[in-house]
Amino acid sequence: MSRVFLRLVMALVGVLHLAAAGGCGKAIEVGAVAGTVSYNGKPLNKPDGMILFVGAGGTEISAPIKEDGTYQASGVARGDNKVAVFYRNPSAPVARGSKRIPTPGARSESQNNQQFLTPTEYSHPDNSKLTVNVDQETVTYNPNLNGPPVK
Repeated sequence: MSRVFLRLVMALVGVLHLAAAGGCGKAIEVGAVAGTVSYNGKPLNKPDGMILFVGAGGTEISAPIKEDGTYQASGVARGDNKVAVFYRNPSAPVARGSKRIPTPGARSESQNNQQFLTPTEYSHPDNSKLTVNVDQETVTYNPNLNGPPVK
């Protein structure tokens, strides 16, 4: 009987150890980022703008940009984040069956029209050179994009 009891106790200890190990993963600390996106020094005043934050480990949080250029993003990973900003070009053709919001960094194949109103260099976090360090609960970040005039 004691051998069965000992095996039961060992099994229970093993299960508890696995459960404890699974719950001990380090939680990602997050913060909020808010600000105003400007293009050539002023808000673009266009719909369908998005800002994307990519933190350590590839954690992504996006937020819409209002027509006045303001945005608010919560759940952004603490630490250094790469940033992408893009405004979808409403006149760019959208392939049948595709999503309305294009893939950042992509170009439309039809007539080689750009899928973004803003330069494509800002549309992907690996190319944009935009970064923000979220080092507190709330951070203000006001990126200024530069490029040719947008119609």
